[in-house]
Amino acid sequence: MKRLSTTERLHFAALLFTAASMPLDFHVGIWACIILLATSLAKAIAERRLGNHSLNRRARLWLLAPVVYWLVLAASLLWTNDLATGWQLLSLKLSLPAFSVAMLATDTGYLDENRRRYVGYSLLLAQTAVFLYFTGRAILRGLGVIEAGSEFDPRHHAYTALYASAALIFVYRELSRRWTSSAPWHRTALVLAAAIQILYIVLVNSRAGMIALVLVAAACTVHTFIMYRDLRITAIVGVSLAVGIFAATHLVPSHTNRISATMQNVDGDARVKIYHANLTLTMKNPLAGYGAGDYHAMQQHQYGDMNYFKGEQTTYNAHNQYVESLLAAGVPCLLALLAMLVAPLAAQRRPRFEAMLLVAVIALNLLFESMLERQMGLLFIGSVLAFLTITPGETGRATHELHKE
Repeated sequence: MKRLSTTERLHFAALLFTAASMPLDFHVGIWACIILLATSLAKAIAERRLGNHSLNRRARLWLLAPVVYWLVLAASLLWTNDLATGWQLLSLKLSLPAFSVAMLATDTGYLDENRRRYVGYSLLLAQTAVFLYFTGRAILRGLGVIEAGSEFDPRHHAYTALYASAALIFVYRELSRRWTSSAPWHRTALVLAAAIQILYIVLVNSRAGMIALVLVAAACTVHTFIMYRDLRITAIVGVSLAVGIFAATHLVPSHTNRISATMQNVDGDARVKIYHANLTLTMKNPLAGYGAGDYHAMQQHQYGDMNYFKGEQTTYNAHNQYVESLLAAGVPCLLALLAMLVAPLAAQRRPRFEAMLLVAVIALNLLFESMLERQMGLLFIGSVLAFLTITPGETGRATHELHKE
């Protein structure tokens, strides 16, 4: 590997810290975002070259999608009555475009294949450490040593399941590309890490996480067949993933009944009521929405008009980021959100399989949860989409090009 300069080492360390911070705590993630921005600007100033010249023009343009999304929300303040709430929402969402700005500020050409793998391993190790922490906590709770809630991970299940899905996709990438060249202990550790991520998704009791898990298993099985054209290898991968999911779900059956309960009582499910109310509200003003400062209040009024959640003090968002974007700033905001999701794929001539699968999992989660309404989602999705956008495609020539002086 090429020897890095001091500024490149600092920037790379900030990237590793950013990846490791995502599964830990969103407060740590905010600091990681600030540090990454600072090191990007410091690197650009030290090198006397502002801008990421290692990316082609198409990749640089697609990196602007999160910035456009934020600007559309800012423009909606023009028709917002509650400006204080609107500015509060915009300040919350600053972390989303911050990662794209950091990647646009300075060259990332030093990120070769191995260094990009290290970023993935940072996420995987942090995610596995979090699982081990909550496992130890559950054991101590069972022994009566500590008092804690009944949930395995008390944080929001949709976000923690998304972290585990991303880690699982990275594990598959490593196993599929380096099965024969890696040491036996390395392969064993990766298989164990995959099993941990599957069990984690089951334990956090996320319906979207379970659907994403099935999607990942099916996609990896099909991809294995396309890569190797070998039914035996494909069967091994498919059966291993299926057995892992089956074992995990039957190990903790109490955590897998949410989907069946929803199917048995669709009309009475709170999520169905939320979708119904928000879609009804969206159809009243789909082009411009209600403005970043007003749409949350409009949601609560709509629930009251439809006699949903009567007497409850809890406020509910749309539990669907696409609908949430339409409510906030209409069709332009929805288009900007879709551009963000397409960016990592459109920036490459031949997108990598893991990039396509991770984008699909994020898009699926946005369908079941308003993930850009909390820092846990803003930080993770913003950093992952920006990192995937600057990652070269399968040929290695789609995004990174040799800069000529």
